[in-house]
Amino acid sequence: MIKKIFVGAVALIALVGCGGSSTTSDVAIKADSVIIDVRTPAEFADGHVEGAINMDLEGGVFEAEFANLDPSKSYIVYCRTGRRSGVAHSILKDNGFTDVIDLETLDNAANKTGLPVVTN
Repeated sequence: MIKKIFVGAVALIALVGCGGSSTTSDVAIKADSVIIDVRTPAEFADGHVEGAINMDLEGGVFEAEFANLDPSKSYIVYCRTGRRSGVAHSILKDNGFTDVIDLETLDNAANKTGLPVVTN
């Protein structure tokens, strides 16, 4: 009985996956979409989604530059673990940005958008 429960749990984990990531593209990139990587410049240089701009959340860049963004455009944000992208998502939403998607991690952003990861 315990063996059947364990096998069932393993099968469920394999079916559902970890963290809800998808290996297929399922986030539509709109013509006006802006992809924002809110990690540090060093993290960004190590690898980022193709076409992303770097606005370091904790380095003061994000706070200084988000006011220059057009709130009518579509935004996709990500970071390393999802914590910083969650903060950036909240800041944008709290400031009138209506089309903001938080994809949390670099891997998730690449998988969900179908865009490659590139390095500087």
